[in-house]
Amino acid sequence: MLPKENRITKNAEFQKIYKKGEFFATKLIHFKYLKTGLPRTRVGFVIGLKVSKRAVKRNKLKRQMRAVFLLNLEKITPGFDIAVIAKPGAVELEYEEVEKNIQYFLNKAKLI
Repeated sequence: MLPKENRITKNAEFQKIYKKGEFFATKLIHFKYLKTGLPRTRVGFVIGLKVSKRAVKRNKLKRQMRAVFLLNLEKITPGFDIAVIAKPGAVELEYEEVEKNIQYFLNKAKLI
């Protein structure tokens, strides 16, 4: 589980990222990120009902995404807020594919 100081939970924080942040997308996972200047990077996950009506599937995807970010937390440049938005079909991805998508984003956005 991500440490509390590395999580985005408030709606106002997500709205700020949506309005001012930069956008990056892979086929089934979209990313919005914003430079904040904080001494740490924070990550929030958005997985709506359109992705899957079953909470079990949505939660599994969320756990997989958290695990990838937790493993890479030390490598990620501090001072960014990242919103990870899953699109329909993302729940069908295997862990390795989720990891590959997130790694691709981190490299392309130059956050690693």
